[in-house]
Amino acid sequence: MNVTMLFVHGAGGNHEIWENQTKYFRNAIAIDLPGHDVGEGKRTIEEYVEDVRRFCDQKSLKNFVMVGHSMGGAITLKFALTYPEYLKAIVLVSTGAKLRVAPIVFEEIKRDYNNFLELMKEYAFLNKTPSWVKDKAVKLMRSMK
Repeated sequence: MNVTMLFVHGAGGNHEIWENQTKYFRNAIAIDLPGHDVGEGKRTIEEYVEDVRRFCDQKSLKNFVMVGHSMGGAITLKFALTYPEYLKAIVLVSTGAKLRVAPIVFEEIKRDYNNFLELMKEYAFLNKTPSWVKDKAVKLMRSMK
């Protein structure tokens, strides 16, 4: 398959979550959203969509498959609705059009970030998720604090 795949991470990640995919697929690109490794963070999905569009224009990306995880899925969906001419297809991973987060989650992040990470590690994954996946996710989120 010679189609370019553009991978968009979620709120708690960066390009590293797509490491296996970018190694496996020949024409794969994993971007970092602003505030997730580089630059200032944004507050709206629409702002992230414009960042992705600018990235695509800079790289002359057209007719590609866009893959989004969690918040990256919301960005992917909005991008597809706004700029369908860029895309061949989209793939949505663990996402939805509206991603509501319970207020208690934000409260715990502010109160005790390390405890939040431990709770996330315990309850945000399937029971059969390998511990190395959980550890990598926590390490990534801890590095972004």
